[in-house]
Amino acid sequence: MIQVLNRRTLPAFMLLSLAACSDPSGVAPEQSPQTKTDFSDQDKRIARALSIGGEKVGDSDETPQFQALVCSLALEKIQRQLEGPGALSTEQQQAFEQARRLFARRAAAGLSEAELGQNRARAQESDPEVNDSARVAIGCLRDII
Repeated sequence: MIQVLNRRTLPAFMLLSLAACSDPSGVAPEQSPQTKTDFSDQDKRIARALSIGGEKVGDSDETPQFQALVCSLALEKIQRQLEGPGALSTEQQQAFEQARRLFARRAAAGLSEAELGQNRARAQESDPEVNDSARVAIGCLRDII
């Protein structure tokens, strides 16, 4: 076996031999596997608030149409903010508009003009800040990717 070892492999062989024969007390103890942690509702709300794109779209009781309308309005608000020259490429502008139209179609699905108008008025009542709209928009975009 020694004949097989050459100048390049001998140092590696010696290190492995030393490691195999060394006292295991100098080695760090094995890490215990992580236990599953259950988080409270408040912990989850805080994490969502700190997460980019983790903003909830309306209440869980809201209809899918209302949630889609909130997404459409958030995307529209952000799109207006990004209208300046050089903010978005033409391709990015088209993708943004396509996503906004998708949510607008979902918002109108199965609703009359009057119902859609009521939903729009209710959604616009809160008029979130641009930062909140950005979080909602990112969350909505994540849902369609």
